[in-house]
Amino acid sequence: DAYLYPGDHDIAAVVYDGKLPVAITALTEDQYTGNGLINVFVNSWYRGLNLANKTFDKVMEHSDHWEYIIASRVPVKMFKARGYETVDMGCGYVDCQVFKNKNYKG
Repeated sequence: DAYLYPGDHDIAAVVYDGKLPVAITALTEDQYTGNGLINVFVNSWYRGLNLANKTFDKVMEHSDHWEYIIASRVPVKMFKARGYETVDMGCGYVDCQVFKNKNYKG
């Protein structure tokens, strides 16, 4: 639903209102590092319904392929609220941090 060329380990959780997608969290391969890159979006008309947290948690349940995940802005707060540890790795995005994935299975 979100990407034209999904990778083998890409994950997306999407919430629909009928046929209209209104919230998505996607975990895809970062083209620069090979780590996971997470993005969260909720349509402004649907904010306040906890959809970001629900889609984030669903994606993270299935994120065991990714050892490190890059996040910026709101997703950074979501990782920190769930107790994920940051690691000292560079990333090329605005306000980004890299997190050690607690769900990683190797």
